[in-house]
Amino acid sequence: MKNRILKVLSLVMIFALVLSQVAYAKPEGVGRGREHAPGQLKKMEGYMNFAESKIRVRNMWIESEQPPVLKQNRTLIPVRAITEALGCEVLWFNPYAVIISPDEDMVIIFDLETDIDSDDGKTYMFDDEDEDFDDLLALVKEFDPDEADDFYEDLEAMMSDGQLVAIDVSPGLINNRTYVPIRFIAEAFGLRVSYNEDTKEIDIDDETDIPELDPDKEEIQKPEDVVLVVTLNDHAFKGIMLGDDMLVEDVDYTSTTGSSLTVTLLKDFIEELDSEEHVFEFVFENQEDEEVTIEFELTLEYLDQLPKLSQERIRFNERAFEDSDYADAYGNLVVELELNSWEFKNISSLDEDEEYETSNDGDEVSITENYLNDLDEGDYELQFVFELDDLMYVNYLEIEVN
Repeated sequence: MKNRILKVLSLVMIFALVLSQVAYAKPEGVGRGREHAPGQLKKMEGYMNFAESKIRVRNMWIESEQPPVLKQNRTLIPVRAITEALGCEVLWFNPYAVIISPDEDMVIIFDLETDIDSDDGKTYMFDDEDEDFDDLLALVKEFDPDEADDFYEDLEAMMSDGQLVAIDVSPGLINNRTYVPIRFIAEAFGLRVSYNEDTKEIDIDDETDIPELDPDKEEIQKPEDVVLVVTLNDHAFKGIMLGDDMLVEDVDYTSTTGSSLTVTLLKDFIEELDSEEHVFEFVFENQEDEEVTIEFELTLEYLDQLPKLSQERIRFNERAFEDSDYADAYGNLVVELELNSWEFKNISSLDEDEEYETSNDGDEVSITENYLNDLDEGDYELQFVFELDDLMYVNYLEIEVN
């Protein structure tokens, strides 16, 4: 799914880069269509000039006759100067601009008529997983002007079944130049965008690699240290968040620096976690002082297999108790234990041998008749204590005496 979204964003930007070449004239040799005057095609409105700004892409200054603009709090830039490096096939069937990816595994169709429902136009996406994709690809690549009516009928039928793509601020035309949100560039090509307010320069460059965690997820069967190797990629490590809390270094974790950063979530800290699944956010800062977070997933498998009692609540009445399923022939209360790799340690506040006995296998506890008969009327809670390595777990048996 992530790859599919990236393809869509890339092709959206690609269209924006070439739209200024196809919107007002039919590029030579790329098809014919219905007659539409230039004024009937979509133009961008509601923008504000970002005067005197300069644009640098990968350390190369871009010469443009038009400045960047602001629309809906988004910066859009003219992109005509870099259209030749894209390598896609652009077809124009007035009023549809059709973009075919270099690998011919995706087609984007832009509807540029002004009398459509959406203010920002309609954008359709097809990829090679769609059932009719091969037919669509053949249709647009083998356009025959003598069969234009049939072509438009087939194309619009396929478009009606296509997936509409939502764009927060759509590319558009300003003074015959195509403008595209910088965010599209960043997302489509993995670029970072920075703006120098003093020099009015917009710098678009390759995003530095984000930090990497190895592993990025872990499952453990018992409490233990969890060790991660962190590749910083020119980022500074700032700490670890769990929910809204920042972990304390040298208490919850340690970090050591060598050829790479090693972070250890400490066993004592792991033992305090009381749910099965946790998502940690490792916090970094890049060279532009921007915060970057990378997730680490930790699953405590042993908490998915906690010890269980065969009974969690019983009512004790001497006569009724003797006939119950949980009383043995001697009038003792028998509690079977599902240990799940845990070890039964004791029943808190009860004296072993005098008030309860444990089977040789440790998977059954008998609470003595004498203990039960000495209980006054009321509610009691027995704490069954279990241990796994150094981890303690308590399960409860409620006894109602009446």
